[in-house]
Amino acid sequence: ISRRTLIVRDAQVDGGAWAVRGNAELRSADPLMLSGDADWELRAGERRYAGAGRADGDLDRLNVQATTREPRGLAFDGALRLVDEFAFDGRVTLDAFDPASLGAGTFFGTVTGALDAKGGVDAFGATGRLQSSALPIGPLAGAFEGGYAAQVFDVRRLEVADAKGELRATASGAVELAAGPRIRFAGDWTGLR
Repeated sequence: ISRRTLIVRDAQVDGGAWAVRGNAELRSADPLMLSGDADWELRAGERRYAGAGRADGDLDRLNVQATTREPRGLAFDGALRLVDEFAFDGRVTLDAFDPASLGAGTFFGTVTGALDAKGGVDAFGATGRLQSSALPIGPLAGAFEGGYAAQVFDVRRLEVADAKGELRATASGAVELAAGPRIRFAGDWTGLR
């Protein structure tokens, strides 16, 4: 500890549904500056999510690189805003990610690709290109806009198209979580065979 710096080593915090263990250096500034690395864990019922990350910056723009270990195959490289309203802006990379590890079934197989993601707690979006190991149509370009509030994922716009432009699908709807997952979607498609 000095007048302007607090160094924390091997700190552990367990909030029941989440836990963090890591090292940090906090520096006096407005907003507060920090750098550090941590292992993290989230627990949701019987599911467990775990990973590691590194952060450097201040609370207005905290540059973050994070990867998951459980489920394997997800990474985030971008920035978080932790003052005023929470916001994120960065790239999510999927490397042989298995959606079944989140309870989404085996229809897609493993998924590889990248999404540019941006938003906050109640509104967010992503665009990018993903490749499914189980779908023979090749990489799909996609765009998503939605939000989350009151245990409902609101999908305002979901668009997917193949590289040749022969297949195109659009949808909107919601996934309600309050009484077990309930999915309501409507959409349109062309070129589906």
